Amino acid sequence: MSQNLDVKKVEQRVWRASQQDGLMEIAIGILLVATALQIRENGLIVLWILVAVSMAPGLEAIRKRLTYPRIGYVALVQEEPKKTLRGIAVYAIVVIAAMALAFAILGDIGDLTLWQRWSPTLGGVLISGGMIYAASKSGAARYHVFMVLAVRLGIAFSILFPEGYTGLTLYLLTLGGVFILYGAITFLCFLHKNPRRAEETADGAE
Repeated sequence: MSQNLDVKKVEQRVWRASQQDGLMEIAIGILLVATALQIRENGLIVLWILVAVSMAPGLEAIRKRLTYPRIGYVALVQEEPKKTLRGIAVYAIVVIAAMALAFAILGDIGDLTLWQRWSPTLGGVLISGGMIYAASKSGAARYHVFMVLAVRLGIAFSILFPEGYTGLTLYLLTLGGVFILYGAITFLCFLHKNPRRAEETADGAE
């Protein structure tokens, strides 16, 4: 049992080290903002798809140039994609079913205005699932903060903007902005704390 706990702590330490540059938060923020823009303007679906598809390779390309030369590279143990996707699907179905049940009990499950009004809350709970997963993988407290923030902002925007999808759009823009700002500050601090090795800088200048 103790050995399993030690392995878990090592895995979390490695995961935290791999995400210390803040680029993942920037990527999440960009995806949230792109989603908000797509909701606002349906014609931007192509842009959203491009952002979503290019996110992982773009992130890796930036890290190869700016992150790995500073702290090295460690290949993380990846979970099976099918297992991860299945977990995401189950979580999403449970959350949506719970909200549908609440509407059925307290209102009208077929009332589109209810779904529109509480879509920021639904989005917040769904996003918090990702933060719970990240917290379990890394042991980092910031993901618990993001989880609470995502849900509370979702509830607030549902109450403040009850008409249409205005609340959801503003919610995604706000939360996305928070992720981008946090990631950018973290990235700048990372670059300051981890300058390139002298020999690599010299090689690059030649």
